[in-house]
Amino acid sequence: MTVTLFSLQQAMGEHVLEGAQKDRPIQAIAYDSKKVTAGTLFFCKGKNFKKAYLEEALHRGAVAYVSEQAYQVDADCILVDNMRHVLAPCARLFYGNPQDALRLFAITGTKGKTSTAWYLRTILNAHYVKRNLPPVGFMSSISMFDGTDEQSSVLTTPEPFELYALLARCVANGLHDVVMEVSSQALKYERTAGLHFALAAFLNISPDHVSPIEHPSFTDYFQSKLSLFSQADEALINLESDHLAEIESAASSCRKIYHVGVHDQSNADMTATLLPSEEGIAFSLQAKDETVTLHLPEIGPYAMQNALVAAAMAGTVGVDLSEVPSALDGMHVPGRMDVLRSMDGRITVIVDLAHNGVSFEAIFSAVKKQYPKHEVIAVFGSAGGKGLNRRKDLGRIADRYADRILLTMEDPNFEPLPAIYHDIQEAIVHTPVETVDDRREAIARAMTYATEQVRKGKKCVLLLLGKGNEPKMRIDGVAYPFEGDLSIVRPLLNAYDKTSAKDPNFPAL
Repeated sequence: MTVTLFSLQQAMGEHVLEGAQKDRPIQAIAYDSKKVTAGTLFFCKGKNFKKAYLEEALHRGAVAYVSEQAYQVDADCILVDNMRHVLAPCARLFYGNPQDALRLFAITGTKGKTSTAWYLRTILNAHYVKRNLPPVGFMSSISMFDGTDEQSSVLTTPEPFELYALLARCVANGLHDVVMEVSSQALKYERTAGLHFALAAFLNISPDHVSPIEHPSFTDYFQSKLSLFSQADEALINLESDHLAEIESAASSCRKIYHVGVHDQSNADMTATLLPSEEGIAFSLQAKDETVTLHLPEIGPYAMQNALVAAAMAGTVGVDLSEVPSALDGMHVPGRMDVLRSMDGRITVIVDLAHNGVSFEAIFSAVKKQYPKHEVIAVFGSAGGKGLNRRKDLGRIADRYADRILLTMEDPNFEPLPAIYHDIQEAIVHTPVETVDDRREAIARAMTYATEQVRKGKKCVLLLLGKGNEPKMRIDGVAYPFEGDLSIVRPLLNAYDKTSAKDPNFPAL
């Protein structure tokens, strides 16, 4: 089907204030002027949009533009009342409604979306490969997969043009299912508008992402997430979640609701029970009369809850519980809870993306439980301009568990580092704390402190939080190349191993 300017205008519906004057074929849609080619319909999107972007788009071959205001340029214009309302409908039409040919699995929550999505993807792929079926498509904060290519992600949930283009490639590559994280921002700003989910999972909710550029309040954040159920056939709810009554109420619009639980097992379709384990985490999953046992390298109960949700989601589409252990046992989610150890076993380094109160509480408490006699040295910061409400939680929790804190940069963007540090330090009362702007230097200094503790006969855990192995650091609106915490700390740990093996001043093992 040929997509034309008038057909796209019709897809925008009542949001069109003034229509285009002349119909013509549209070969591409774009809101990045640098991606415009001949025959493109260009969308003037973004609060910082400049007329120069439109002029560049027209120079590159755009044949018309969509905007909330008319510009004095020689091009046909479709004037709309709200750009957010028209992006997804245009993407759906241009890419041929690919969502109709796919079964979509959605996962939302404050913590655990990425791990749960990765676990579900892994379980389904293991199930499908045995039946000679294609793999599942994937959208997460780790990567995007269309059946052929896997690429690093820019956003947890892509903007509509990228999202529908990916779904179209999934269809073209013969896929039938797609697993995707759905963020509160994606729901609030209609990135997923027009999608219908076969199953939507709600993991948990806690105050986060409240700032002038995210959500104005927790209520807005929570309601944005709850709106996922209005797009779903079936729902899966974690009985451990706060605000459970509100979640249940929102999910009542779905034709069926599944439940999972750990502490609350009476009304759950699948449950999990923690088992003793010297390394990582071991647990059993129970559904009806069947029980299986799993072991994951991560620490703390959240890994178990995420695996529980993923196994339950897979079970709703016919994957037997007995298939889960072989799919997940020992599996590590990329960029999550990377654990490194020195050769002498005295220094343990944990690199994780934990960046809010819920994830901090989970990882710090798990570390204290698994490494009770270790000194804990924490390196972290907070992103600039967003999640302002989380900063005191970060300081408060680190103050309770850590023996030393180093505050450093974590995508400060346009916000001055001292302002970010101040918000965190207000909640730090007992623990020695210092600020080191350069994250590489902060990690190196933490390693030096750990080495000093080892010389005193102690063991240490270094917690490097908030960045994982992300390859960019956003400063003043520019994403600069960055090695990532894992890449920075590995050579430092290797250097420690060489020194400790030769230095007679190190305590004997």
